[in-house]
Amino acid sequence: RGRALEMQYRFEEAEADYCQALQNYKYSYAHLYRGFLGLRKHSRLTLLGTPEAKAAAAAERAREDLRLHTYYSTGDVQDDRNKFVAQTGVAYFSRDFDKVPMMAETAAGFDPSEWLCPYVKGLALARLERWDAALAAFEEASKIHPYVAEPHAWAGFVQWKRGRPVEAIEAL
Repeated sequence: RGRALEMQYRFEEAEADYCQALQNYKYSYAHLYRGFLGLRKHSRLTLLGTPEAKAAAAAERAREDLRLHTYYSTGDVQDDRNKFVAQTGVAYFSRDFDKVPMMAETAAGFDPSEWLCPYVKGLALARLERWDAALAAFEEASKIHPYVAEPHAWAGFVQWKRGRPVEAIEAL
Protein backbone atom coordinates (compact mmCIF):
# COMPACT_ATOMS: atom_id res chain seq x y z
CA ARG A 1 0.00 0.00 0.00
CA GLY A 2 2.82 2.42 0.86
CA ARG A 3 4.42 2.10 -2.59
CA ALA A 4 1.11 3.00 -4.25
CA LEU A 5 0.73 6.03 -1.99
CA GLU A 6 4.30 7.05 -2.74
CA MET A 7 3.67 6.94 -6.50
CA GLN A 8 0.68 9.22 -5.91
CA TYR A 9 3.03 11.68 -4.11
CA ARG A 10 1.19 11.07 -0.84
CA PHE A 11 4.52 10.79 0.99
CA GLU A 12 3.33 11.33 4.57
CA GLU A 13 0.70 8.61 4.20
CA ALA A 14 3.26 6.28 2.60
CA GLU A 15 5.68 6.83 5.47
CA ALA A 16 2.92 6.15 8.01
CA ASP A 17 2.10 2.90 6.19
CA TYR A 18 5.76 1.82 6.30
CA CYS A 19 5.98 2.66 10.01
CA GLN A 20 2.86 0.56 10.65
CA ALA A 21 4.41 -2.35 8.77
CA LEU A 22 7.53 -2.10 10.91
CA GLN A 23 5.40 -2.30 14.06
CA ASN A 24 3.77 -5.49 12.80
CA TYR A 25 6.91 -7.30 11.64
CA LYS A 26 10.50 -7.40 12.85
CA TYR A 27 11.66 -7.49 9.24
CA SER A 28 9.79 -6.41 6.19
CA TYR A 29 10.44 -4.49 3.05
CA ALA A 30 9.24 -1.44 4.95
CA HIS A 31 12.84 -0.54 5.87
CA LEU A 32 13.80 -0.66 2.22
CA TYR A 33 10.80 1.33 1.01
CA ARG A 34 11.03 3.88 3.81
CA GLY A 35 14.72 4.23 2.94
CA PHE A 36 13.82 4.84 -0.72
CA LEU A 37 11.22 7.38 0.36
CA GLY A 38 13.87 9.09 2.48
CA LEU A 39 16.19 9.19 -0.51
CA ARG A 40 13.51 10.93 -2.56
CA LYS A 41 12.76 13.32 0.30
CA HIS A 42 16.44 14.17 0.76
CA SER A 43 16.96 14.81 -2.95
CA ARG A 44 13.91 17.12 -3.08
CA LEU A 45 15.10 19.04 -0.01
CA THR A 46 18.58 19.39 -1.51
CA LEU A 47 17.23 20.55 -4.86
CA LEU A 48 14.98 23.12 -3.18
CA GLY A 49 17.86 24.55 -1.15
CA THR A 50 16.40 23.50 2.21
CA PRO A 51 18.62 24.18 5.24
CA GLU A 52 21.34 21.52 5.54
CA ALA A 53 20.20 20.32 8.99
CA LYS A 54 16.75 19.31 7.74
CA ALA A 55 18.17 17.55 4.66
CA ALA A 56 20.81 15.85 6.84
CA ALA A 57 18.13 14.50 9.21
CA ALA A 58 16.23 13.00 6.26
CA ALA A 59 19.47 11.52 4.94
CA GLU A 60 20.41 9.93 8.26
CA ARG A 61 17.02 8.29 8.72
CA ALA A 62 17.04 6.94 5.17
CA ARG A 63 20.60 5.65 5.56
CA GLU A 64 19.63 3.82 8.75
CA ASP A 65 16.54 2.27 7.12
CA LEU A 66 18.60 1.05 4.18
CA ARG A 67 21.29 -0.28 6.54
CA LEU A 68 18.64 -2.15 8.55
CA HIS A 69 17.21 -3.67 5.38
CA THR A 70 20.68 -4.94 4.49
CA TYR A 71 21.10 -6.33 8.03
CA TYR A 72 17.77 -8.20 8.05
CA SER A 73 18.12 -9.40 4.46
CA THR A 74 17.11 -13.06 3.99
CA GLY A 75 19.36 -13.96 1.06
CA ASP A 76 16.88 -14.90 -1.67
CA VAL A 77 17.35 -13.57 -5.22
CA GLN A 78 14.85 -10.71 -4.84
CA ASP A 79 16.49 -9.83 -1.56
CA ASP A 80 19.90 -9.76 -3.24
CA ARG A 81 18.67 -7.11 -5.66
CA ASN A 82 17.15 -5.06 -2.88
CA LYS A 83 20.27 -5.52 -0.77
CA PHE A 84 22.44 -4.06 -3.55
CA VAL A 85 20.02 -1.16 -4.03
CA ALA A 86 20.01 -0.55 -0.26
CA GLN A 87 23.82 -0.69 -0.09
CA THR A 88 24.00 1.82 -2.94
CA GLY A 89 21.76 4.17 -0.94
CA VAL A 90 23.90 3.70 2.16
CA ALA A 91 27.03 4.55 0.15
CA TYR A 92 25.33 7.68 -1.21
CA PHE A 93 24.32 8.87 2.24
CA SER A 94 27.79 8.04 3.56
CA ARG A 95 29.09 10.42 0.88
CA ASP A 96 31.06 7.69 -0.92
CA PHE A 97 30.02 9.25 -4.21
CA ASP A 98 32.87 7.63 -6.18
CA LYS A 99 31.58 4.14 -5.29
CA VAL A 100 27.90 4.76 -6.01
CA PRO A 101 27.90 4.61 -9.85
CA MET A 102 29.45 1.12 -9.95
CA MET A 103 27.23 -0.09 -7.10
CA ALA A 104 24.15 1.26 -8.90
CA GLU A 105 25.20 -0.56 -12.08
CA THR A 106 25.52 -3.81 -10.09
CA ALA A 107 22.09 -3.30 -8.52
CA ALA A 108 20.54 -2.48 -11.92
CA GLY A 109 21.91 -5.78 -13.23
CA PHE A 110 19.43 -7.60 -10.98
CA ASP A 111 16.45 -5.58 -12.22
CA PRO A 112 16.90 -3.15 -15.13
CA SER A 113 13.31 -1.92 -14.61
CA GLU A 114 14.17 -0.31 -11.22
CA TRP A 115 14.36 3.47 -11.73
CA LEU A 116 16.10 4.11 -8.40
CA CYS A 117 19.40 2.61 -9.60
CA PRO A 118 20.12 5.15 -12.36
CA TYR A 119 18.56 7.88 -10.21
CA VAL A 120 20.94 7.34 -7.29
CA LYS A 121 23.78 7.01 -9.78
CA GLY A 122 22.80 10.40 -11.21
CA LEU A 123 22.65 11.98 -7.75
CA ALA A 124 26.18 10.79 -6.98
CA LEU A 125 27.52 11.92 -10.36
CA ALA A 126 25.90 15.34 -9.86
CA ARG A 127 27.62 15.62 -6.46
CA LEU A 128 30.90 14.85 -8.28
CA GLU A 129 29.98 17.52 -10.89
CA ARG A 130 30.19 14.98 -13.71
CA TRP A 131 27.31 16.70 -15.46
CA ASP A 132 27.14 14.71 -18.71
CA ALA A 133 27.13 11.35 -16.95
CA ALA A 134 24.64 12.61 -14.34
CA LEU A 135 22.29 13.84 -17.06
CA ALA A 136 22.47 10.48 -18.85
CA ALA A 137 21.62 8.67 -15.59
CA PHE A 138 18.63 10.94 -14.86
CA GLU A 139 17.37 10.51 -18.42
CA GLU A 140 17.65 6.73 -18.04
CA ALA A 141 15.66 6.87 -14.77
CA SER A 142 13.03 9.01 -16.52
CA LYS A 143 12.70 6.49 -19.36
CA ILE A 144 12.18 3.65 -16.90
CA HIS A 145 9.55 5.50 -14.86
CA PRO A 146 8.45 8.66 -16.71
CA TYR A 147 5.86 9.67 -14.11
CA VAL A 148 8.29 10.18 -11.23
CA ALA A 149 9.20 13.86 -10.94
CA GLU A 150 12.61 13.73 -9.26
CA PRO A 151 14.72 12.53 -12.24
CA HIS A 152 13.16 15.24 -14.43
CA ALA A 153 13.84 17.91 -11.81
CA TRP A 154 17.44 16.83 -11.39
CA ALA A 155 17.95 16.65 -15.17
CA GLY A 156 16.77 20.27 -15.28
CA PHE A 157 19.17 21.20 -12.48
CA VAL A 158 22.08 19.56 -14.34
CA GLN A 159 21.19 21.41 -17.54
CA TRP A 160 21.08 24.66 -15.60
CA LYS A 161 24.50 23.92 -14.08
CA ARG A 162 25.80 23.28 -17.60
CA GLY A 163 24.59 26.75 -18.63
CA ARG A 164 21.66 25.52 -20.72
CA PRO A 165 18.57 27.26 -19.35
CA VAL A 166 16.28 26.32 -22.27
CA GLU A 167 17.12 22.63 -21.90
CA ALA A 168 16.67 22.98 -18.14
CA ILE A 169 13.11 24.20 -18.60
CA GLU A 170 12.39 21.49 -21.17
CA ALA A 171 13.59 18.79 -18.75
CA LEU A 172 10.97 19.87 -16.26
